[in-house]
Amino acid sequence: MIARRDPSNAGKGVAFLTPVKGANVRKAAKAEGLAPAEKLATLKVEGNDAPGLGFRITSAIADSGVNLRGVSGAVVGRRFVVYLGFDGNADADKAARALRALAGTKKSGSAKQA
Repeated sequence: MIARRDPSNAGKGVAFLTPVKGANVRKAAKAEGLAPAEKLATLKVEGNDAPGLGFRITSAIADSGVNLRGVSGAVVGRRFVVYLGFDGNADADKAARALRALAGTKKSGSAKQA
């Protein structure tokens, strides 16, 4: 879950939950008043942490011509997880291709798209 305040609506915020997969999970989310985000796609990337890996991940995405809409990540022990937000599925797909190419290089550490 990623949450932020809504600057256009004082006292309110926005929460993003991912992944929401499967009919039962989507139905439960809808019953609680949640709705799919429009024009937003996310990728979850996780792997072994390494110095400079965040730079290499974001550089690979930028070099592919894709703009990031948002980033949220954490390192726990020697592992990292990052959620990358994009303006749509086409951008997320293009970024995923760039990240797969990055994962194939020796300098990349062991980032993998989940």
